[in-house]
Amino acid sequence: MCENVPSEIALWGVSLMRNILRALIAAWGAKKLGGGCITTILLFLLFYWLLGKIL
Repeated sequence: MCENVPSEIALWGVSLMRNILRALIAAWGAKKLGGGCITTILLFLLFYWLLGKIL
């Protein structure tokens, strides 16, 4: 049972880094293309969702 802990932690770390990278890319794209506050938020959500399908 204790033998599986390092691999589970490693998978959790990879998942966390992937989500952080996904959020950063989505935020950058939304900032570049967004005009106002609501548009930027909607673009961020759209990009975050699309990147979830790709990554």
